[in-house]
Amino acid sequence: PPRSTLFPYTTLFRSLDHTKALITLGLYRQYQNKMIAYGDGERLVRSYKHLMLWCKGFSFSNYSTGLLETQYQAQSLPPAQYTSLVWNRFVNNHGRADSNVPIDLDVEHKNLTLKQSLKTYRGEYTQQALDKTTQAGNVRDVICKKLAKDTGHYTTYRKKTPDTSDIVLLYKTLSTNRLYHNIPGRVFKHINIPRNVLAVDRCKAESWAQQYIRTWNSKHYYRYLRGELN
Repeated sequence: PPRSTLFPYTTLFRSLDHTKALITLGLYRQYQNKMIAYGDGERLVRSYKHLMLWCKGFSFSNYSTGLLETQYQAQSLPPAQYTSLVWNRFVNNHGRADSNVPIDLDVEHKNLTLKQSLKTYRGEYTQQALDKTTQAGNVRDVICKKLAKDTGHYTTYRKKTPDTSDIVLLYKTLSTNRLYHNIPGRVFKHINIPRNVLAVDRCKAESWAQQYIRTWNSKHYYRYLRGELN
C-alpha cells in the first residue's frame, strides 16, 4: 500500500517491525535447518554470530550469552576440542548427505522408544531385563520405520511438509485484515520491537562481551584445556 496509508512510526504501533523481525528469524531458521541437515558444523557455528547479535538486540540475555560463549570456545579451544565442538553436533542414521539431525534430538527419540517399552514392562528391573527391553525397543523401532516407509504413513512429528501453503495463508490473512493500513482506533500496545534489532550500541556490546570473556578466561575448565595448568 502507499506509504501515506500506513501508520506513523510510534511506540504504540510497531506491528510492521514485529512482523519483519519474525520473518527474519524464520528465514534464519530455514537457513540453519539446511546447515544441520547437511552436517555443516563450521558454517553453523559461524552463523551463530548473527543470531547472537539478533538475541542481544531483543534483550534475550541468556541466549546471547550462550552464543557468545560458543564463539569464545571456537576461538580459544585447542584444535582437538575445537573439532569436537564444531563437527560432533549431528548424527546421521540414514547415510544420506542431507539426513543429519542434532545429537540431542536423536537421543530424545531413542529415549522415547525405551520409555515406551519400559512402560509396558511388568517384570523386575534388572540389568539383564533392561538390556532385553532396549533390544526389543530397537527392533520395534526398525519395524515401525519400515512399515511407515512401505505404507507412506508417517507420524506427525517426523513428516516433512512444505511450508509454502502456510506462508501464503499468512499473507492472505494479513492482507484481508489490512494489518498495515491506517484504521482509526486500532493500536497495538504490547508490541515493542526496535526498527532494526541489529542496531545495538557498539560500545556497550563490546563491554558486555569483554566482561564475560574475562570471566571465562579465569575458569579452571578453560585454563586446563589450554594447558595452562599442566
